[in-house]
Amino acid sequence: DEELPGMFPPRRGHGARHGHGFGQPEPAQPETVKRKLPVSLEELYTGFQKKLKVTKQIQDASGQITSASNVITVEGKPGWKAGTKITFPGAGDELNGMPAQDITFIIEEKPHPIFKRDGDDLLATIKVPLVDALCGYRLEFKGIDSQRITQTIPRVTPGMVKTIPDAGMPRKGGGRGALKLTLDIEFPTTTLTDKQKEELRKILK
Repeated sequence: DEELPGMFPPRRGHGARHGHGFGQPEPAQPETVKRKLPVSLEELYTGFQKKLKVTKQIQDASGQITSASNVITVEGKPGWKAGTKITFPGAGDELNGMPAQDITFIIEEKPHPIFKRDGDDLLATIKVPLVDALCGYRLEFKGIDSQRITQTIPRVTPGMVKTIPDAGMPRKGGGRGALKLTLDIEFPTTTLTDKQKEELRKILK
């Protein structure tokens, strides 16, 4: 379980609001506690379950404050995006005679070393040596689902993007987005001799 210490700072009452019935004041409503919940791209692909330990403060009529701990479970569905909100009503502090606070977790996507998300699509860049770009390139790539993707590309042109359907993130209505691979041609770092340059010019003419 992940523990969230000091999550709910002490708060002051905001006074009562007057109702429309017999003139009885309505209890002030506490602010919702909002916290970010970092999640990996792989977890957003497969769906996830996170158990979070929450410690809340409870104030009784005499003003005494006690603490109580509880474990809440966030069930993430495949394909959720950053910014998705999950609210747990009444899971927060109960102070100053007000109702218990709601807790809202906001999904935050962790940076990924390979993929960048664009809606339901995934983007990635592959370095292609110049010789393979000219002579033919065998694409070998592992998708977000760990499946191997292999393709033979006879010739790679500058700025070329290879789109792999149904290899992106799960869609809400079913299916998956695309995987878009940008093929970045990598030039050699070695310096050619004059003879090599002359031979290369003959070949490329």
